[in-house]
Amino acid sequence: ADMLKDAFGWSRQTYWRKRKSEEVPQLAAIEERVEALRGAGGLSDDQVAKVVAAFPEVLGCEADLLRENVAYVEKTFFVKGNALTSLLVRKPEVLGNIVDCQGDCVGDCNRCWVRF
Repeated sequence: ADMLKDAFGWSRQTYWRKRKSEEVPQLAAIEERVEALRGAGGLSDDQVAKVVAAFPEVLGCEADLLRENVAYVEKTFFVKGNALTSLLVRKPEVLGNIVDCQGDCVGDCNRCWVRF
């Protein structure tokens, strides 16, 4: 239950910054997001559980964003295969990144690639 509070911004808004607060999670959407982690990220069920435990907000991110961010990591940082899955388990926050300020801060540091 606490994971869903964080995932959908019902408790604190540190991550979501008022982007989410009224969204009611739909089972199909959560399943699609988990499937995106398995497919694009190549994560096993155990690894998905670790990612969700460390970064519950991943369940609130759109599946397309998850797939795009995995592709971004592969293309930009040349990380693939086992190294990619290890990275996603170690730094799952990259799955929710939406900003690349490239040093010219736009004030959304929680979701910026510069932190990577």
